Amino acid sequence: VFCYNNEKPAYQHPMNVTSYISAIQSFSGLTPATPYYARVRARNGGGLWTDYSRLGSSMTALAQPTAGLTSAVTSMSVTANWGANGNPAGTLYLLQASSGLFPNSLYGNRSSVTYGTSAAFPDLLPASTYYFQVRAQRVLGESTPFTDLGSTVTLPYPVTWNHVPPFTPDTAYEDLL
Repeated sequence: VFCYNNEKPAYQHPMNVTSYISAIQSFSGLTPATPYYARVRARNGGGLWTDYSRLGSSMTALAQPTAGLTSAVTSMSVTANWGANGNPAGTLYLLQASSGLFPNSLYGNRSSVTYGTSAAFPDLLPASTYYFQVRAQRVLGESTPFTDLGSTVTLPYPVTWNHVPPFTPDTAYEDLL
């Protein structure tokens, strides 16, 4: 049995089968979300090989993303980051942000779909806790379980002192009112 990726030999697992009517071969170390093709041939007792027979193809499953840290935290935005965990470039990720623990049905949960391994959430509330989770998914519906990315608190809203009169040691307290 030979396993091919994009019609090129990737893994060759010869099997010594003498009297089986059917045989099963498992392959390990394959890349997630990648198509593989299989073919088989047999050798008789005289050492002669048959032609290859194609067995078809299959797509390996997606790998669950790995957790990363948040970055670029401001009073109104957070960027969530995660690892691809072997998924190839072009893998689609669904990221969710919430002001409550997952799973929940809170109004105001936010989602972002991206082909990268980070996503920014703007327009958040200052000094608020947000929880994040991400999963890899295919357009046709297959998806991994969610990976918990933890929580982050946005920074407090910056305080400005534009309308405070200057203070000097000889300014009376009543003059400031």
